[in-house]
Amino acid sequence: MEAPSSVGRPAVAIPEFGYYAGPAASITALDHGRVIHARLARWSVNPRIVVFWFIPPAAPAGATLTGLGAYDAAGHQLPAGSTAPGNG
Repeated sequence: MEAPSSVGRPAVAIPEFGYYAGPAASITALDHGRVIHARLARWSVNPRIVVFWFIPPAAPAGATLTGLGAYDAAGHQLPAGSTAPGNG
């Protein structure tokens, strides 16, 4: 997962984003204790790869979301993998 950032002048927010390899139907995170849902898109080459992003201002630059989780269509939590956001 990539941590949120901003670029340019005036600054344009780049949301926190990442991908999940598996049957994710929902991806959530906590923003100051509030559960928020990511937007999802499946990769056309391999639909098991799910790209996700959180809409700003849910994840403003410098404010990292916590409690990242992926869930299947039945609502069961999927393995977490690496949930620590990175920069770069």
